[in-house]
Amino acid sequence: MERDRTLSRWLERLAIAIFVAQIVLRLIVSGDSAQGSVNFFIHLLIPVAAMILLWARSIERRHDFRRSGLEPFLFVFMILCLCSPMTAEYKDPSLWQATAFIVNVLFFLAIVNVRRSLGAVVKPVLLSTAAVIVLYALLQFVFFFEETRRDVEADPGIVSVGVHLLQEFAERLGSDEVFGTFILSNTL
Repeated sequence: MERDRTLSRWLERLAIAIFVAQIVLRLIVSGDSAQGSVNFFIHLLIPVAAMILLWARSIERRHDFRRSGLEPFLFVFMILCLCSPMTAEYKDPSLWQATAFIVNVLFFLAIVNVRRSLGAVVKPVLLSTAAVIVLYALLQFVFFFEETRRDVEADPGIVSVGVHLLQEFAERLGSDEVFGTFILSNTL
């Protein structure tokens, strides 16, 4: 019994380490300019960590899954993510983004279910990061879109996307769709 508890705690810590590795890799590797296989690997870390977390729970025969109250909304969000690429003008990036959103929902649900001692540190960091990203998207839409359009028109060399994304970047910059975070406005 003690051996099972030790193994379970070790596996939970391994899952947290994989979650942290995914966050660090996502910060280091640009999602759009990276190859699809790199993005796939980074996104694959979350389901792997979630399975390890489930394994840790099953070792101790603990099937007490915590609920956040957001599950019905997250389920609808995931359905919309699955439907969105069908109506998107740019299918490939939309499919990659939908996959990223679904993986991030899985990440949230896994973090909700880690031990309180581990989750007490991770949850506030993740929620505050999400709030900052949403706020930045609103600022970008209201203020930075026109500024970015002017800057790119004045100097097209400031665009830091891969060659294969230049045409798409120009088309997106011409639309009113917010699509970037944190680096150069509207380049991710």
